Amino acid sequence: IRTKECVRTLQAHGHRVWLAAFGQVGDILMSCSDDQTIKRWDIVTGNCLSTLQTYRNTVPSVAVSPDGLTVAGGYEDSCIRLWNLETGKWVKTLASHTNLVGAVGFDANGRYLVSGSDDQTLKLWDVETGECVRTFWGHQDWITSVAFHPKSYCVASGSHDGTVKVWDVKSGECLHSLNEHTGLLKAGAFSPDGDQLASAGNDQKIKLWDVNSGLCLQTLEGHEGGVLAIAFSSDGRWLASGSSDKAIRLWNRKTGKCSKILKGHKGQV
Repeated sequence: IRTKECVRTLQAHGHRVWLAAFGQVGDILMSCSDDQTIKRWDIVTGNCLSTLQTYRNTVPSVAVSPDGLTVAGGYEDSCIRLWNLETGKWVKTLASHTNLVGAVGFDANGRYLVSGSDDQTLKLWDVETGECVRTFWGHQDWITSVAFHPKSYCVASGSHDGTVKVWDVKSGECLHSLNEHTGLLKAGAFSPDGDQLASAGNDQKIKLWDVNSGLCLQTLEGHEGGVLAIAFSSDGRWLASGSSDKAIRLWNRKTGKCSKILKGHKGQV
């Protein structure tokens, strides 16, 4: 990041890569693709360590459990499949959605998994039993992003209906419906301290929200295409964003200023 140089390119997928997700333990990096696989990577060497593949289905979403032992993949056939990362074996299928599962995420303890689907619903799963314990209704279009709050049982979801919603997991109540974006929502993430929620979409903007009040604190502008991915640094000081303009931007969370622009991709990020 200091030099803005690309230090490693990971190549093994045979088609578009939808998402890459780091684990919280060790050097786990997982990716999912239109080539119907989930891959695990060694980030030091750039080697593909293993490939997880089941039925012939596109895998648009992936998440790693906090202990680094389980990987969840959201599939085109409306199912979520859980994999044991140590053995590479498929261990469980979670089935209740009726359309493509475009977003998945574990809670901080790894007990629950949340999923968002093109069926316009958000679902909460018990990872141990595989049971769907709650369904959240309220979005009017595809759900494209989900995120668990790092310190409480709240979930955020973003949708092609242009809204970000914050939900109370226990009651199922929608605490906030945030609708200042003017295009489809593509990404969302809580800051590590849990105070702020970032959202981004096709309007080329990133918005930072106060989680408690639901007020928009800042709008970050600079991308020349839709913003498709966002992630906070582990210390919460920085926010990274990827866009259809082929660039990654690093933002100072405190000032809202873009500090660096990373270029090198030939397609959308």
